[in-house]
Amino acid sequence: MKKLIFFLAIALTLGSCKTQEKVTGTNNGGAVNTVTAPVSAVSLASRQAAWTTLKCGGHIDFTGGGKSLGANMQMRMERGKAIYISVRPIMGIEVARMVITDSTILVVDKIHRRYIRENVSLITSGVPVTVEALQDIFLGRIHLLGQGSLSPANASRVEVTAGDDGYTVVPQEDFKGFDYRYLLSSDARVAALEVMPATKKTGARRAYAVNYLEHTLTKAGPVATSLDVATMIGGNELQLSLDYNNLKWNEDVDIMVEDPSGYKRYSGNELLNMLAQ
Repeated sequence: MKKLIFFLAIALTLGSCKTQEKVTGTNNGGAVNTVTAPVSAVSLASRQAAWTTLKCGGHIDFTGGGKSLGANMQMRMERGKAIYISVRPIMGIEVARMVITDSTILVVDKIHRRYIRENVSLITSGVPVTVEALQDIFLGRIHLLGQGSLSPANASRVEVTAGDDGYTVVPQEDFKGFDYRYLLSSDARVAALEVMPATKKTGARRAYAVNYLEHTLTKAGPVATSLDVATMIGGNELQLSLDYNNLKWNEDVDIMVEDPSGYKRYSGNELLNMLAQ
């Protein structure tokens, strides 16, 4: 359990390619509205409603290094500002938490009274993602790097192509050396995100992807409530699954971004050494 939140910090932002799984039906509060043909960037953008905050519960499952771990969690988001994930394996007691902003990542291990605070570039490996982009990735919303969430205002910057099994949404231009695309099911639900370096000079070693397995209709439009990611750390394959429940939108949230008092601070290199053990 002590490593779970550290793996989470890496895996959520650096998930590498994983075999795409079938997108299943919807649960957790409502049927996803489907887009009637023809599907266009404007019709997809019209489904993505505005939101300010999110609170939810959920579960994390992690597999790597020959071990499997699972724990309940709580997550909070303030749009464009912060993401907070609290790991609570027993009786709702927090044992670890992670807070991501555009500038820093804070990871706190409450069991061993230690933490790291590093520039967020520690976990992005050169991929130019913002907090808003990460929030859209976590929720299965279409995002244009450097432009924000897909909206009627920027819909002209993407191309939608129909295929045998669904649709592909591709920005007309790459962003800072990265190509990416969204794969949609036949009823226009976001099924996967794939990102790959356009050149070898970006610093990213390999492409990554996120697969979305369950969706629900919310105040923010259709969002994913179940997703899978994978990555490689220290030559080991790591897999992470996230499931959300009890989503609450646009309520007051409290996200602690301060360093914990009396805890030992570790560097990012020390964190990576922990992950390799």
